[in-house]
Order: sequence, then structure tokens, then C-alpha cells
Amino acid sequence: MESQLKHNVKSVAFLFICTKNYADYCQNAIFSLIKNVKVQDNFLVKFHIFTDKPESFVHLRNDLKPPWYFQTHKIDSYGWPEATLLRFKIINDFKQHLKEDYLIYLDSDMLAISNFDLDEILVKDINLVAFCPHPGYYISGGILKRFILIVTKKRFLISLMRSLGSRANCFGAWEENKSSLAYVPTKERRIYVHGAIFSSSRKTFLNMCSILENRINRDLENRYIAIWHDESHLNWYFSQFSGELLSSKFSTYGKYRDTMKKNPKIITVEKPNR
Repeated sequence: MESQLKHNVKSVAFLFICTKNYADYCQNAIFSLIKNVKVQDNFLVKFHIFTDKPESFVHLRNDLKPPWYFQTHKIDSYGWPEATLLRFKIINDFKQHLKEDYLIYLDSDMLAISNFDLDEILVKDINLVAFCPHPGYYISGGILKRFILIVTKKRFLISLMRSLGSRANCFGAWEENKSSLAYVPTKERRIYVHGAIFSSSRKTFLNMCSILENRINRDLENRYIAIWHDESHLNWYFSQFSGELLSSKFSTYGKYRDTMKKNPKIITVEKPNR
């Protein structure tokens, strides 16, 4: 099916949240995208950078050429896990500045490492959000291969036992506290998606951010933080509203060799422990 957006989208925004030393990672991510993403004629692509160090990006005024632009938005110097847990709030706080037709969130510690068309990460249905399978839990190949890989990795054992009898690819670091609004009943669990990349049309994207900010705030009012913060809530959203799945090539990580063998397009940078 040809994308509904193909003839309607003329501007695309990449959203980055980076505080403290993540400003350096973010700059590397930006230049990797400029190098590897093929942009259609007459497109405008803008980087919206939510950071506590806007001065670190001043040089982009000279480094970026059309169709690439940027804008910084000053935020508090959030640490871990606030910088990730509050991402939907941060985006909503500045939504009046996000005027582009299509919005793409990307973790600031990711790199584009090979060429791809911008169209490849756009949804076909403007009412859905595009997600990427989590590279640590999405296993390609037959059932036997999945089983062998899963049972030989300790981090999957609990997920395996909780997911027996359900879909083969629903393994993941799901929120198990039923009092949390990130909780997803086992029978409703689908593919576990990665919180590092998601995108949609402006209206659908911001609507999702509003829903998830509200649910996270309600958890916080009850003095609870989901096991994987915003990603846990993102997986609740995917389980309830569905979405379009991007190729696993757009979210890979060196530790997960199964995904690294498939000509990855975007990877997460391996970093020293926080």
C-alpha cells in the first residue's frame, strides 16, 4: 500500500532529548542522519533538540544546510531516569513549536550507519504510530531457534515462563505490577517494542504523547515508576492501539548479534555504565 503521507508530508522533524553528557551523543546522531538519510526534493527536515545545554549546538547554524534545520529548547538538567521517564511531558511542553507534518522521536545515543530513504520510517496509515521491535527481545527465525536463544539467556527466563502459551514474539521486559497503568495482561501482549524510536503524523504523535504523559503522571501520583519507565508505557500503548512495525534494521544494538547480522540502518551506541 502506498503511503497516505507520501504526497502530503513536506516537513519532518527528528526529536531528541539530551541532558548532561548526552549532548555529545546527540550531535553524532544528527550528523549520522544527515550523512545517511535520503531526503526527497522539496522536503524540510528539522532537528528539535530538548537540552539543558543549548549552547552546545550553536555551531549547527553554520554546519547545517538546507533541507536540514535545527531548533533547541531549553529544559532542566534531568538525570536518570527522569530524562527518559518524562519524555512525553517534555515533548508536550513544547508542542506549539513542533509544526512539522511528521514527527520522529529518536534516542540521542543512536547512530544511522547506512543509507536509507526517509520514507522507510514513515507510517502508511496516518492514524497509527510506527514502532520498532526491541532488539533484545525480537528474535527472527523459527520457533525452535527462538526457544534455544531465549532459554540460554538469563534475562529472558522470567519473561519466558510468564509468556508460555502466548505468541512467540511477546517476550519482553513487561511491567508486571497490575496497579501500574503500564501493565499489560499476558494475553494482550504483542511484540515488545523499543522506546528508542517511534514516529507518526503530528496529530497522532502528539495525541499519543498526551495519553502517555497522563498515565505516567497517574503512576507517579501513586508513587510508582514502571520497570522500564516510558518504554513500559509505550508498550501498553502498542498493545492497546496497535501500530505499524518498522524493520528491525532501524533499532539494533551490538550486544544482540541476531539483529546486527541484517544490514542495520540505525544502532544504539554502546556506552560505559551510567
